[in-house]
Amino acid sequence: MVDGRLGAKTLAALNVPLASRLAQIRFAMERWRWVPSGFPEPPIVVNIPEFQLRAVGDDGRLALQMPVVVGRAFRTRTPVFAEQLRSVVFRPSWIVPLSIVRDEVLPQALQDAGYLARQGFEIMGAEDQALTADTVAALRRGQLVLRQKPGPKNALGRVKFLFPNGHAVYLHDTPSRGAFARARRDLSHGCVRVQDPEALANWVLRKQPEWTAERIRDALNGDAEDRVVTLPTPIPVYLVYVTAVAPGDGTVHYFDDIYGHDALLQAALDEVSGAGCGRLPLRACGRR
Repeated sequence: MVDGRLGAKTLAALNVPLASRLAQIRFAMERWRWVPSGFPEPPIVVNIPEFQLRAVGDDGRLALQMPVVVGRAFRTRTPVFAEQLRSVVFRPSWIVPLSIVRDEVLPQALQDAGYLARQGFEIMGAEDQALTADTVAALRRGQLVLRQKPGPKNALGRVKFLFPNGHAVYLHDTPSRGAFARARRDLSHGCVRVQDPEALANWVLRKQPEWTAERIRDALNGDAEDRVVTLPTPIPVYLVYVTAVAPGDGTVHYFDDIYGHDALLQAALDEVSGAGCGRLPLRACGRR
């Protein structure tokens, strides 16, 4: 966060060698070579190390920008990929992934008998919601499913934006608003949490006139659960990883290589320059 103080992080940034900054620019230029030169629809772009989401307007200019929370660097990284946003779900429920059930929810529930009820969790397929030994074992094996009902405690917040993919990653709201005040925001299980889900919903549904701003607000705050709105035309979504960004005002902004992807790209480029492109993906050689 900007605080006007010459702190340790500012000093560290000032002491980064120029050669390292030039390398970041080189990596950014290389990665943008992999992105298509045109899009069927204005895209949404999430830059992971910048912790920012941008949406491009129909005129090709920036239409929307907001902070995001991405996956944790050491355990649950947000993947880099492109897909098509196809639907918006208001007041979503959450089917808790098995790893989170085992590692996070069950340990808390076993220490606190009222935890599941307070957080809005229910055990699907179980008439008795008590955590008996058999129920716990079945949850750990994935034979029973844990669902979090829509509401103020729901981890997905009031809306999620789905672009089907093999990583089970999507954009969504969050009740944990305090995370957006942090400078470094790699805190999620891999999905991307957005700071202003209402603004994003308005942008995504802007070509569906029946979805007015008032109707979107009502859907966010209403009682209907898992209300799905299918987009007539999918929107490209790009989750990218760029540690140097030129916003167009003559400046360049640099970001930490939180996942170590720049180091991997440097190694790939070094191999290209030293041994040719025979064993590398075409895009690492600068070809599409």
